[in-house]
Formats: sequence, structure tokens, C-alpha cells
Amino acid sequence: MSTPQRPQLAAFVLAIGLSGSCVAFAQHGGQDQGGQQNREQAQRAEQQLDRDRDLTRDRDRTQTQDQLHVRDQEQLHDEDIYGTGLMSTAEREQYRQRLQAVRTDQEWAQLRAQHEEQMQTRARTKNATLDPPIYGQYMLTKEEQARYRERLHTAQNEQARIAVRAENQEMVRNRARELGMDAPAPLYGQQMMTEQEQQQLRQRLQAAANDQERQKLQNEHRTQMQERAREHQVPVEELEPE
Repeated sequence: MSTPQRPQLAAFVLAIGLSGSCVAFAQHGGQDQGGQQNREQAQRAEQQLDRDRDLTRDRDRTQTQDQLHVRDQEQLHDEDIYGTGLMSTAEREQYRQRLQAVRTDQEWAQLRAQHEEQMQTRARTKNATLDPPIYGQYMLTKEEQARYRERLHTAQNEQARIAVRAENQEMVRNRARELGMDAPAPLYGQQMMTEQEQQQLRQRLQAAANDQERQKLQNEHRTQMQERAREHQVPVEELEPE
């Protein structure tokens, strides 16, 4: 067998090398193309997931609004109105009409909050018994209010009740953000207080003759809440309202 000449051998080796390079390039290019397709598919999947989350969030928000905004006069029964026993039939009907006429969530929340405050004032004037409203009560459905009171009632100790109050406050603040509404202004150490204590403090602050007296009440309240927190092993830092 004849030995290939050197130029022919060089050409032969070069051809093999080029062929291998082409194969490697094709494989590498295929991998790049496949990787690009995978990235595009992942991106499309992520975008679809974001759209699904938005739809779910919008649906949940609508359901919450439907549960909370009982504007239909036929749906808002007397027993569903806060302080209903202190109102006349005409007042209850007027309240229903005002709720039905509001156009925004913010107006609806303000009307409910104003009504609660009016009923509390009327109860004090008439020395009547009226359960203090739960923090953000107008942001909760009737079922949520009942469940909250039941959890407080069945809590084994004050530590558990503090946790229930804190959980409710967090839920109300989150719901306010979801609905684009203002959450009720919390008190310092509110999770350490019963609804009645919260109501009494708000009344005292409202009745204070001047800023100096109001500040004194707030300082006394802070000291009391800090002592209570240490007693129940709650970090003092958690008393600050968010």
C-alpha cells in the first residue's frame, strides 16, 4: 500500500478536523437552541402563573367585598346592624339606605365606623350594655366575628388570647390593603387588651381636656401595657402598632 503524500495527509487530517468541528458546532448550537426554547417555555409558564395569581386575587377580593358589603336592604337584617337595639325602625331603614347609596369601599368603611362610634356614644348616654366592636369589625363578615369571639372564649389562657387578638389585627390590616381601604388606627399594645379595655381607653383619650392630659393618659397606658407584656412574656417591641 502506498503511503499518502504529506500534502494529501495534511488535507485528510484537516478535513477530519473540520468535520468534527461542524458536528460539535451543530450539537452545541442545538443545545443552545434547546436551552433557549426551555427558557422561553419557563418564562411563558411564569407569566401564566402570574396571570392566574392575579385572577385568583381579584376573585378573592370580589368575594370578600360581596361578603362584607351587605348593601341590599333585603339582606341587611336588623340583627346584623351594630347596636340595632338602640335604634328606631326609621333609623335602621335610613342606615340601610345610606349603606346602599355609597359608591366606594372607602365611603362604606367610613360609614360603618361612624355608625359604630355613634352607637357606642348612645350606649354610654343611656347606660345601655353594648358589646364593644372588635378591632376592624366592619372589615369582618358575621361568621368571622363569631369565630373570633368563640376563639377568645375557648382560649386556655391569656397568652392564647393575646395570640388570637394579634392574628385578627394582622388579618384586618391585610384585608384593608387588599381592598384599598384604611385600617383602623391601632392602640399601643392593643393585642394585650380586651375589647372593653380598648373602648374605655379610646373614650378617655377622646374626653381628655387637652393635649397634656391626653399625653399623660398615653404614657400611663404604655407603662401598663409594658408591665403586662413582661408578665406574659411578650416582647415589648411587639407592642408598637404597625
